[in-house]
Amino acid sequence: MNKKWTLGDIIDLEYLLEQDKRCEEEDLLQQRDRDLYLGHVAPGLTNTIDTEESPGECPSTLVRRWLSLMRKSNGLFPGKLWDEGFRLLRTAFFLGGLGGGLVLSLSLFSYTGRLPLNISYFFGIILVPQTLLLFITLGYLIALVTRPVKRVGFGFYPLLSLLVERAMKGLHQRAMNRLSSEKQGALAAAIGVVRRSQKNYGLLFFWPLFVLMQLFGVGFNLGVIGTTLARVVFFDTAFGWQSTLAFGHGLVFKVVSFVALPWSWLFPEGIGYPSLAQVEGTRLVLKDGIYNLATRDLVSWWPFLCLSVVVYGLLPRLALLFWGAMAQDRALKGLGFDRWELKKLVNRLVTPIVSTEPLTPQAAVPESKVPPSPREKEVRELPDRFLALVHDDIYDDACHGEGFKTIVEQTMNCHVGDTLRIGLDFSEEIDALGAVFDPPGGEQASPVSGVLLLQEAWLPPIREILDFIAHVSRVSKTLPLVVVLIGKPGPDTLFTATDPRDREIWNMKINSLGDPLVHVETLVK
Repeated sequence: MNKKWTLGDIIDLEYLLEQDKRCEEEDLLQQRDRDLYLGHVAPGLTNTIDTEESPGECPSTLVRRWLSLMRKSNGLFPGKLWDEGFRLLRTAFFLGGLGGGLVLSLSLFSYTGRLPLNISYFFGIILVPQTLLLFITLGYLIALVTRPVKRVGFGFYPLLSLLVERAMKGLHQRAMNRLSSEKQGALAAAIGVVRRSQKNYGLLFFWPLFVLMQLFGVGFNLGVIGTTLARVVFFDTAFGWQSTLAFGHGLVFKVVSFVALPWSWLFPEGIGYPSLAQVEGTRLVLKDGIYNLATRDLVSWWPFLCLSVVVYGLLPRLALLFWGAMAQDRALKGLGFDRWELKKLVNRLVTPIVSTEPLTPQAAVPESKVPPSPREKEVRELPDRFLALVHDDIYDDACHGEGFKTIVEQTMNCHVGDTLRIGLDFSEEIDALGAVFDPPGGEQASPVSGVLLLQEAWLPPIREILDFIAHVSRVSKTLPLVVVLIGKPGPDTLFTATDPRDREIWNMKINSLGDPLVHVETLVK
């Protein structure tokens, strides 16, 4: 099995996770994933215990094998369509840039033989916009690198992302129609998650769009260079310069010499760029025409124009293309598997299902009696320490004794560390949370894996609590925020089952926040 993740794998993973969210029978998911683990995943892991794979890679291995098995049993998947469609889009962008460069250059080279081609037009239309765009792109990339937490916006890339998404749907419309309405809904939701994936995946889905733009730029510059060389080889093409401004040929030569610095050591004056005499000999005066201009001067500009496009257009785009491809590869290799949905999946895979039915003499040994494999034990003992936020109205009842922590450990497989009373002054509480996750004075942040917000589900999710949730998610940065729902208090316990209608309302309101790090879970199953 290929251990390298692809963007298609990520899309399929989000697609399957979204389908699981829509399943109301948690027991069915538990049974399905546990059967997959015992029947297919665990035997393969046993054979790879002594390989070079480290324990820290175990969740990645489990998720990768689970994804492979789910693909085999569920037919058509969108990730494969994405990978195939994106290969077509890369070709289309390159050819589109090549055609654009050819068309634009041919329009500039509409030479009639009466006047030489003005190099000012060439620079103003071909090179100056590209150079400005290059500096903007470099500044934008520097901003992305220097602000790893507060990501800057993707600029015009969201529009490109929307166009790519629609192009993908157009390329595979017939295949999409083969999906059921439920699976189409899950796919649409998965695409939405991917579109909002900065918190989950950082710049992973930015780099493919970046690569597309660089492919377009590479094709464009190759089209310009090819057209220029073709005009020089197959046509009698003359070049010159003119201006109504009062500056002489000496200033033009200084500008040309400065532009030619990158290649002047290899192609000196008179070869790689015009000499002072050649610059003077190609100045166009409208009333004089070209009859008094020497041919050797008129043809001295084309090497300079071609080398300018290569150095300031083609090579930077090739460098950015290589950088984007390498950055995408690093992002895929650096994928983290500590997200809440993936932790739930891993827990379903490795947690034994305990049966309360009595065993008959002929019955097999119950699964809970089977000792876990070393890999399984490593995953189950991963420390997940969460900060619990409990409203003032239920804080005393919820946090009295160890009952709350015990239920969380049993049903959600994570540990509750500190608890914080909320509901008195949200602004002060947000500041206190900010000090936990981003302490002043360079102190080390509190080592927590996420935030649990205990919430009574029968109380409607009003705007105030939704705003609070959004603020908590911002200060907790890339950590998951899990809204843990409980039902109406019973006569003997605070922790009761949640009404399915109440959970549906909470799910709808939390989804409206558009934050992939905020989740809804029920404490009592």
